[in-house]
Amino acid sequence: MMERWYNKLLLNHIRRAIDDYDMIDENEKVIVGLSGEKDSALLLYSLNLINKYSHKKFQVLGVHLDCGFDIDRGPLRRFCSKMNIDFHVEETNIIYCLDIEEEKNSCCLYGRLRRGAHC
Repeated sequence: MMERWYNKLLLNHIRRAIDDYDMIDENEKVIVGLSGEKDSALLLYSLNLINKYSHKKFQVLGVHLDCGFDIDRGPLRRFCSKMNIDFHVEETNIIYCLDIEEEKNSCCLYGRLRRGAHC
Protein backbone atom coordinates (compact mmCIF):
# COMPACT_ATOMS: atom_id res chain seq x y z
CA MET A 1 0.00 0.00 0.00
CA MET A 2 2.71 2.46 1.03
CA GLU A 3 4.82 1.62 -2.04
CA ARG A 4 1.94 2.36 -4.42
CA TRP A 5 1.29 5.73 -2.73
CA TYR A 6 4.97 6.65 -2.85
CA ASN A 7 5.30 5.71 -6.52
CA LYS A 8 2.20 7.70 -7.44
CA LEU A 9 3.42 10.77 -5.53
CA LEU A 10 6.87 10.61 -7.09
CA LEU A 11 5.59 9.99 -10.60
CA ASN A 12 3.08 12.83 -10.34
CA HIS A 13 5.88 15.29 -9.57
CA ILE A 14 8.01 14.06 -12.45
CA ARG A 15 5.08 14.03 -14.87
CA ARG A 16 4.11 17.56 -13.81
CA ALA A 17 7.67 18.81 -14.38
CA ILE A 18 7.74 17.19 -17.83
CA ASP A 19 4.43 18.85 -18.76
CA ASP A 20 5.06 22.25 -17.12
CA TYR A 21 8.46 22.70 -18.74
CA ASP A 22 7.61 20.90 -21.99
CA MET A 23 10.62 18.61 -21.49
CA ILE A 24 9.56 15.70 -23.69
CA ASP A 25 7.81 15.80 -27.05
CA GLU A 26 5.67 13.09 -28.62
CA ASN A 27 7.75 10.27 -30.19
CA GLU A 28 10.98 11.71 -28.79
CA LYS A 29 13.91 9.55 -27.65
CA VAL A 30 14.92 10.17 -24.05
CA ILE A 31 18.40 8.98 -23.14
CA VAL A 32 19.14 8.33 -19.48
CA GLY A 33 22.79 8.11 -18.53
CA LEU A 34 23.13 5.06 -16.28
CA SER A 35 25.99 5.29 -13.83
CA GLY A 36 24.98 2.23 -11.86
CA GLU A 37 23.86 4.34 -8.90
CA LYS A 38 20.34 4.64 -7.52
CA ASP A 39 19.50 8.09 -8.88
CA SER A 40 19.96 7.23 -12.56
CA ALA A 41 18.19 3.88 -12.10
CA LEU A 42 15.23 5.63 -10.43
CA LEU A 43 15.02 8.16 -13.25
CA LEU A 44 15.02 5.41 -15.88
CA TYR A 45 12.41 3.41 -13.97
CA SER A 46 10.20 6.48 -13.46
CA LEU A 47 10.36 7.61 -17.08
CA ASN A 48 9.53 4.11 -18.22
CA LEU A 49 6.41 4.03 -16.00
CA ILE A 50 5.37 7.51 -17.09
CA ASN A 51 5.75 6.50 -20.73
CA LYS A 52 3.68 3.37 -20.15
CA TYR A 53 0.72 5.24 -18.65
CA SER A 54 0.99 8.63 -20.34
CA HIS A 55 -0.98 10.11 -23.22
CA LYS A 56 2.36 11.26 -24.67
CA LYS A 57 4.43 8.37 -26.02
CA PHE A 58 8.21 8.54 -26.18
CA GLN A 59 11.12 6.11 -26.24
CA VAL A 60 13.40 5.64 -23.22
CA LEU A 61 16.99 4.47 -23.76
CA GLY A 62 19.59 3.56 -21.15
CA VAL A 63 23.20 4.52 -21.91
CA HIS A 64 26.25 3.71 -19.82
CA LEU A 65 29.42 5.69 -20.47
CA ASP A 66 32.31 3.24 -20.11
CA CYS A 67 35.22 5.29 -18.85
CA GLY A 68 37.65 2.37 -18.80
CA PHE A 69 37.20 1.26 -15.21
CA ASP A 70 36.53 -2.42 -14.58
CA ILE A 71 32.79 -2.29 -13.84
CA ASP A 72 30.32 -5.16 -14.17
CA ARG A 73 27.55 -3.84 -16.43
CA GLY A 74 25.50 -7.03 -16.09
CA PRO A 75 23.13 -5.60 -13.45
CA LEU A 76 22.45 -2.51 -15.60
CA ARG A 77 21.83 -4.67 -18.65
CA ARG A 78 19.42 -6.93 -16.71
CA PHE A 79 17.63 -3.92 -15.18
CA CYS A 80 16.98 -2.48 -18.65
CA SER A 81 16.06 -5.87 -20.08
CA LYS A 82 13.37 -6.42 -17.41
CA MET A 83 11.68 -3.20 -18.55
CA ASN A 84 12.25 -3.82 -22.30
CA ILE A 85 14.49 -0.75 -22.53
CA ASP A 86 17.34 -0.66 -25.04
CA PHE A 87 20.72 -0.53 -23.28
CA HIS A 88 23.80 0.87 -24.96
CA VAL A 89 27.40 1.13 -23.76
CA GLU A 90 29.44 4.02 -25.14
CA GLU A 91 33.17 3.33 -24.93
CA THR A 92 35.53 6.21 -24.06
CA ASN A 93 39.21 6.51 -23.25
CA ILE A 94 38.76 8.78 -20.24
CA ILE A 95 40.79 6.53 -17.93
CA TYR A 96 43.88 7.12 -20.09
CA CYS A 97 43.51 10.89 -19.68
CA LEU A 98 43.72 10.64 -15.90
CA ASP A 99 46.92 10.37 -13.94
CA ILE A 100 45.23 9.46 -10.69
CA GLU A 101 48.49 9.03 -8.76
CA GLU A 102 49.80 12.56 -9.48
CA GLU A 103 46.63 14.60 -9.97
CA LYS A 104 45.16 16.03 -6.74
CA ASN A 105 41.85 16.87 -8.39
CA SER A 106 41.47 13.72 -10.47
CA CYS A 107 37.79 13.40 -9.46
CA CYS A 108 37.07 16.91 -10.74
CA LEU A 109 38.95 16.22 -13.97
CA TYR A 110 37.14 12.89 -14.39
CA GLY A 111 33.76 14.64 -14.02
CA ARG A 112 34.65 17.27 -16.62
CA LEU A 113 35.91 14.66 -19.08
CA ARG A 114 32.83 12.49 -18.56
CA ARG A 115 30.44 15.41 -19.20
CA GLY A 116 32.41 16.37 -22.29
CA ALA A 117 32.43 12.90 -23.83
CA HIS A 118 30.64 12.89 -27.16
CA CYS A 119 28.40 9.94 -27.91
